Amino acid sequence: MTCHRLYGMLPVLAMLAAIVGCASGAEELTVTVRDRQTHQPVIDAYVQLRPLHLFSSEPPYGILDPSPTAGSSGMTGADGTVRVEGVVDHPMDVRIVATGYVPLYFTAVIESTAAQQPWYDALLIGENEDVLRRLEVQLQP
Repeated sequence: MTCHRLYGMLPVLAMLAAIVGCASGAEELTVTVRDRQTHQPVIDAYVQLRPLHLFSSEPPYGILDPSPTAGSSGMTGADGTVRVEGVVDHPMDVRIVATGYVPLYFTAVIESTAAQQPWYDALLIGENEDVLRRLEVQLQP
């Protein structure tokens, strides 16, 4: 194989290396959804995690911090938990929807070095904050 052909293959090889590298960052996470007031598990809550891509707005343009492109979703069981695929130490969009509750949308980073992950909940402003039921969510590696 000539050097010219080898150089022509470099973009393809780089792309394959990036795909393999990105796929290795995903792992299964446990998401716990509970009622904010009673701390009882919320059954059949829809949970979706989507890794964020950080792009450079300066030349050279491109992805600064690659992550898996696919998101993952699932429904909580009787114990209020679901196992979904996500990325540790990388920002993810989190969406939680459950019947009778305020939907919960936020961006989170699950830190691999944290002993205890925080609980997330919805910030409500206005007249309905005492009427609407609210969710709390915890993400664990």
